[in-house]
Amino acid sequence: MNILAINILWSLGLTSALFWRVSALLGILQSKQPWAAFLRWTLALTIFKQLMALFFYTAETAAIAQVFYILLLVSTAFFFPIAFETVLRFVGRPSGRLAKVGIIGVVLTVVGACFWGIEGMVLRQPKGVDAYIFDADLAPWAGALLAGWTLFYGVVTWLALRPIAAPANRPFLPVVYGYGINLLIIIHDAQVASGVLETPFLSGFGNVVLAVTFVISAELTVTRELQRTAASDRQALAELDSRRRFLDGVSKELQGPMEEIEDLRGRLQAESLDEDSRRLVGLIKTSSDLLHGTLEQLVDFERLNRGDFILRDELIELESLLNDILQQGRELTLAEGLQFRGDVDVSEGLVVRGDAQRLRQVLTYLIANAVKFTLEGSVMFRCRAYRMPDASQITLRFEIEDTGVGIAANDQARIFTAFAQADEGIERRFQGVGLGLALCEKLVGEMGGEIQLDSQVAKGTRIQVDIRLEEALTPQSNDSLGPR
Repeated sequence: MNILAINILWSLGLTSALFWRVSALLGILQSKQPWAAFLRWTLALTIFKQLMALFFYTAETAAIAQVFYILLLVSTAFFFPIAFETVLRFVGRPSGRLAKVGIIGVVLTVVGACFWGIEGMVLRQPKGVDAYIFDADLAPWAGALLAGWTLFYGVVTWLALRPIAAPANRPFLPVVYGYGINLLIIIHDAQVASGVLETPFLSGFGNVVLAVTFVISAELTVTRELQRTAASDRQALAELDSRRRFLDGVSKELQGPMEEIEDLRGRLQAESLDEDSRRLVGLIKTSSDLLHGTLEQLVDFERLNRGDFILRDELIELESLLNDILQQGRELTLAEGLQFRGDVDVSEGLVVRGDAQRLRQVLTYLIANAVKFTLEGSVMFRCRAYRMPDASQITLRFEIEDTGVGIAANDQARIFTAFAQADEGIERRFQGVGLGLALCEKLVGEMGGEIQLDSQVAKGTRIQVDIRLEEALTPQSNDSLGPR
């Protein structure tokens, strides 16, 4: 094996190792970088180009050498524009029209020179190399055209990269230098191979320089990205802690005044008041309950988001819980002049394990939400219990259906998003901060269940909640459940 083949062989191995390193670095970055695909293609073409050069330098016949010479030139032609585009994307620059013209011209010229401009292969010994190699004997027009387009492309490259800022401000500046060095070495080797220069070959060295600069630039990018991510995480944690302390403080500060308002309301209600005064006391209660419910939603939602939320594991007498919810539903709909219908079919005395307070909170809010968005008609509450193949588990299915305003199809995807409402017009007819459904979805998820929505504008909405709970083994348990 001649000295040129050995030169290419070691550079091929090193470039392959650097390609693996770059791929590993790109895997660290979670965000997809715009230059990542071009970088992989550049290094892959570099490896392929070196392989073709290795086979060319070790060819035994002129015919074989010509095949690998053509493949070498074609891969080099495609390597130039892709590497150049990689560098431009590294430094955040779009490629201009001149660059595109230069790219197309170089590729077409190389392909044309390969297939029509090679008149033959000659065997000779370049100075400084202890080996004989084949060299292409290009037609004059092909050599002139190739030299012209290469020069044009070099000028375009220089114009595109000339105004690059200082290294301290550009993490990808090493790539610019590496690309330039590689370009000069390729031109140098072409002149040596054609006999214009009588100096040793630098084959493979330019590829290694370019690959090394790619790795350096990628390392700098990953480092900066991780530093930004770490800083962002620290800021997010600080903001989360600040929000937690703020909400805890607001909750404690409002708790006292709200208790005093409730105490005063109770005292007023105990007095002998006329009808108008009792109506005003009722408004105080409604406003107080609304404020308390909003504050409770904010605190619960924040706790769920930061993972500081623990569900209780207790016995739930389902019949008693459902009776309370039905009674609350009747009161809510009666106050708004709506009809409430309940359809509950579960076994008598059924006891399950779960968090009764949170289950009650979800179902009560869903009924209240249905009442709020129903101007006329009715609200239906259904409950069914299904025994699972595992006899110890019960699936409870709750359905809340109304004849309200409904939700448009394009709004249904975001209805469970925090602080969102389907009615986002200039005049919002319905009060609320838009946290209720988001909180319900999170609570249901914490309980291992799922919530689904089906709605049509001007026809109404149906929300289905499925929660799987463990059946408690108590004397009151009954094997006869609702529909299976």
